[in-house]
Amino acid sequence: MYTPLHLLPQYSQKEKDRLFDRWQHGTRQGAKDRKAIIEKIKEGGGEDFLQYDYESGHLSTMEHQWDLRGMWIGNLDVTFPQGDNFETIDFSYAVIQDCTFRSAAFPNCSFSFTIFRNCTFIDCGFAYMGMYGASLENTKFVGCDFVERFAFSNCTLSGVVYENCYFQQPIFHDCKFDESTRFENLAPISQWFPESQGYKRQKNDLAEVYKGIKDAYIEGRVTKQSRQFFFLEKQAVTRHNRKGMEKIGGYFLEAVAGYGVRPQSTFLLMLFSFLLLSIPFMLMFGSLQGLLFGAGAFLTIGIRTELLDTLPAVLQAWYLIETFFGLCFMALLITVLARYWFEER
Repeated sequence: MYTPLHLLPQYSQKEKDRLFDRWQHGTRQGAKDRKAIIEKIKEGGGEDFLQYDYESGHLSTMEHQWDLRGMWIGNLDVTFPQGDNFETIDFSYAVIQDCTFRSAAFPNCSFSFTIFRNCTFIDCGFAYMGMYGASLENTKFVGCDFVERFAFSNCTLSGVVYENCYFQQPIFHDCKFDESTRFENLAPISQWFPESQGYKRQKNDLAEVYKGIKDAYIEGRVTKQSRQFFFLEKQAVTRHNRKGMEKIGGYFLEAVAGYGVRPQSTFLLMLFSFLLLSIPFMLMFGSLQGLLFGAGAFLTIGIRTELLDTLPAVLQAWYLIETFFGLCFMALLITVLARYWFEER
């Protein structure tokens, strides 16, 4: 369950202010160090790219060589060289705004309580890390990989877009999405490691991927998208997590009711069944009269019941069968529509 930021025990407004002030409103050294670090990021970062300057005493604002906590990083457009560009960097309480990063690697980083605004990440890789209590606003991930136990935990997403991204495992836990957050074409394989079996998503994990997304939309009270990913979750469970009669039962529920969230599936199957069951009457009485007679049976409204006496025993039994199916479909349609309608309210 999503917990508001100010209620998280690990969050400290005092610590946030302290970390932010040392770069922005503290000594001249803080502003100087920030400028030097930004230049190194523009150059592409790299593994331990701050270690030498920190150990030489040139970045005294930092409390350790990976410490970018509370820093404001903005207005950057960088294409990174291949490598671990930000390995182990701690971005906790940082603000990353109006940035475009291409081909950046973020292995084992920390993004606790980080704020992202108006950012774009293109072909980036995120691994062995997580975002906890982070806030993402109007941010876009295009062709990015999220692998090796990466997780968004208790994060707030507003206007975030994931386009052709790869999720190796379920990555959303106790998050909250707004209605403008969307997912466009989840990638089936890793784009950074397409040939590696170690980064291949297990089919039985797909349902949990969809479940995390669905739960986040529910937390944001976004009914349409939560319903969509509920359907995808149940569909994945049927295809990859069930066997035998349970799998058959799942396919049946999908066909007749769309797992309770697609009344159009029930209506179309109901219409098809009505036409199919009315064929014998259409052959006997003609198309129009046969449809009216069949409708009387299917909808239990008794149209042209005087024709029953003219039917042979087999078609009289068929009339009862059509009535039974009509009652079943009407009850099912009302149930699905009620769930669909009340869920939005």
